[in-house]
Amino acid sequence: MSVHLPTRHDRVARPGGEHVSVTPSDARVRTMRTAIGVANDYVTLTKPRIISLLLLTCVATMFVADPGGPALSTILWTCLGGYLAAGGAGAINHYIERERDARMSRTKGRPLASGRIEPRRGLLFGSALGVIAVAQLALATDVLDELELHVVPVLLAEGRRLFDGPDAERIELEGVRVLEGEHGMTYPRYHVRRGA
Repeated sequence: MSVHLPTRHDRVARPGGEHVSVTPSDARVRTMRTAIGVANDYVTLTKPRIISLLLLTCVATMFVADPGGPALSTILWTCLGGYLAAGGAGAINHYIERERDARMSRTKGRPLASGRIEPRRGLLFGSALGVIAVAQLALATDVLDELELHVVPVLLAEGRRLFDGPDAERIELEGVRVLEGEHGMTYPRYHVRRGA
């Protein structure tokens, strides 16, 4: 996107055909409004009103689980990770629904449906938020303390990891126990046995 910054007074036509003078300071203000508008569109992709309800129920559940109240840092890190994850999902949802949204009067003004943000950029934004959320939550909940090659394999009924296919060798988890980490967070610890 290029912005024309006039050097002197330029005459610019408004949508109604009326010409007005534009000074460099007017152009800078317009550029700032454009930047704020783009930032607002990206925030809109995250669906902040819906996320506020999700975070409210998340924090309420934390107090139900620990009536004494969780640490403030736990609440803040969880809310940040939750916002990033849900916001990424919201942006991807905008991407998937952009054509339907463009046809409905209630949703045609959304950033992707109206074309204010390119669909590819919206998808990349949502995907990036999801990746950042996983990393942030993993770091905040001490998941990386027990990182190894087979972190919690997803098992099918026959003891094979989900993405290895039906011909893969069977595996079992041995010595599974739940450990308590910092701030009452829990995580599993186990050993992977192959060829079971």
